[in-house]
Amino acid sequence: MINVNETKKYMVDPKKTIERAFEGAYVGSLEKMPQSPPDYLSSIWGAASILFVGILYYFSAVLAQQKNESFTLWYALSAACIAIVIFTISKLMKNHKLFKKASGGEDKKEAERAKFYDLMNYNDQPDSLSATEYSKQISPMIGKQPKELYNVAVRKIAEYLASVNNPDELSCKLLTPFGSVFNQSKKRFYMSLNDGIVSFADFDFSNPKGEITCSEEDVVSYGYFAKYPQSILPAGTGKVRPDAIILEIQDSENHLYFEFLPDDGPKIKKMFTAKKELK
Repeated sequence: MINVNETKKYMVDPKKTIERAFEGAYVGSLEKMPQSPPDYLSSIWGAASILFVGILYYFSAVLAQQKNESFTLWYALSAACIAIVIFTISKLMKNHKLFKKASGGEDKKEAERAKFYDLMNYNDQPDSLSATEYSKQISPMIGKQPKELYNVAVRKIAEYLASVNNPDELSCKLLTPFGSVFNQSKKRFYMSLNDGIVSFADFDFSNPKGEITCSEEDVVSYGYFAKYPQSILPAGTGKVRPDAIILEIQDSENHLYFEFLPDDGPKIKKMFTAKKELK
């Protein structure tokens, strides 16, 4: 069934946006520190492997001693393995202390988080806000913060809001005006397919009129415009390239056609079953 609804595509949760931005910026700041975090996993597994070999050497020495065979070499190898393990663990602990001292640990992180949240008016933010409106709050703050950590976090927020308003999705044009909301031809949309629902969200993120949704089962066909009759175009629609990709959707009341760029053909084919391709 084809429906027209309000769209939440360009809405964001300011608090979650602030949280993600701070975490990303803080992790990035640690990676740039002169003292990098030690490789705990490799060090521990490496030490455990060497310790296991040392234990095998020790048992070999015991067996050799019981058989009155030379055992000195086995004890020496076992001792060498133990020494390597002790050296590795001590070095790991030393690096851990240096990194903890340099990073300030969780206390420093939480202190920075509190300052950044206060800077961003975290507690006063609504549950939902359009990315456009939130961008108006963020734009004047870019590059003007007292710490580089905060500047990086603010830039991350700005980049995220830009990605919300300009999603990496297929864009198309509605060729068949209908209803009172989308009553003009060549209106642009972003199309997406999620969990069997096809959504066409208004391309105008600053003042979206809504979105058209339908079931994947409502997709009747797709293919080159040259394969469709010219009669699918309402009067005054204008020209459509023969190699443009057309997507046809239909329910009991509406019959709509959307135009995509020729290069979008493989993506459309990947999204919908090949049985619906018009050849």
